[in-house]
Amino acid sequence: MNKFLAVTMSLLLSVNTFGFNLNDTTHVLFIGNSITYFNNFPQIFEDISNSLGSATEASMFAYGGAYLEDHVVDTDLYALIKTGYWDQVVIQPGAYECGGESVGGTPVEITLSRIRILADSIYYYNPCCKILLYEISVGVTGTETEDIVAYNNTMDLIRTNIEYFSDSAQIAFAPVGESFRTSWNNDTEYFLWEGYIDIHPNYSGSYFAACTFYDAIFHKESFGAINTNPFYLVDSEYFQTISDTIVLNNINDWNINEFGQYCNFSYDLNDNFIIFENHSNNFDSLIWDFGDGTFSTEINPTHEYILNDEYIVRLKTYFQTCTDSISKEINLNNSSILSETYLSFELFPNPFTDVIRVYTNENSKYFIFDSKGVLKLGGILNSGINNMNLSNLSPGVYVFVLKNQNLSSFKKIVKY
Repeated sequence: MNKFLAVTMSLLLSVNTFGFNLNDTTHVLFIGNSITYFNNFPQIFEDISNSLGSATEASMFAYGGAYLEDHVVDTDLYALIKTGYWDQVVIQPGAYECGGESVGGTPVEITLSRIRILADSIYYYNPCCKILLYEISVGVTGTETEDIVAYNNTMDLIRTNIEYFSDSAQIAFAPVGESFRTSWNNDTEYFLWEGYIDIHPNYSGSYFAACTFYDAIFHKESFGAINTNPFYLVDSEYFQTISDTIVLNNINDWNINEFGQYCNFSYDLNDNFIIFENHSNNFDSLIWDFGDGTFSTEINPTHEYILNDEYIVRLKTYFQTCTDSISKEINLNNSSILSETYLSFELFPNPFTDVIRVYTNENSKYFIFDSKGVLKLGGILNSGINNMNLSNLSPGVYVFVLKNQNLSSFKKIVKY
């Protein structure tokens, strides 16, 4: 059997090109067959990731006609797994296995057992690794109504089986098949395979699949990624938009945030401060790096930036001996939320128990938000010292906002 075993060359050149730190590189191993190695798909994924600032080194263990029944007894594969090198491993079942049976008519339960065997070995040697199943797309036979119906019926079966594998083995999956299906059902002009009655993706299909995997692995949009292959023209933004919508708008459907560590956050601009909402699962502790030299260990912090600028915010979570992180750019250059002049006011004591005194030099409105950004109280303060009874608030961290017609400012307060 002629195996296609490819561990990609060092990323030193691409890391220098994009300005990455080698220690932050994500190492991804794709295990599969010709569906994986056609068009050197892992390299396309690597290029997309690096172009978006997610330093990546992609490798693959794939050869034509391989099924999981072949991989689970392959000593070369286990030798590669044992390196303990991998942050992410992608397992691509064969076409028949995705459809419910292998060449010999093997039932889905046997395929599930093989997925578990591989997963157990991967986790044993790479305890902090994440595993993704590859939901493939079946090929198409034509564009007539009966062809579309037959295609969708087969995709329904593949979706049912991959969900069974995912739920049972507690492994997330990348919905490449759903991305392909959405595109094909919307517009058959975007042909994604080598030909009719061919399950192998053409270059557009491999690019499309790579965008879907970028979303699933990094939990960030693929929109804006580049195509580094000058010999193939693809409608990049079309594929990126569909992938981003399918994956990121339906994270729960693919179990991406269900099993193992999941790190993600969103944020809202609110006057002159930013409220961060943590969407991470399965973690013991976390730390926020706001990109301006300040940090927080709050679950849902509120942060004030002094200058209108661009900031890279990084959330890092910890689970036992494992870590996960995600970074997002916040651009405040064109934002009006920050002002060079703030309302001057003082709060004391802080922390407090029930009563807090607020001093301000002019009449102002006040608002008190909890750590999730939910408004709890609001009203009017007069110039001078105001005694406020906040006994109805539960103990915790709050944001006290003061506003008048032109200016606003805020401070964090802690109630015991």
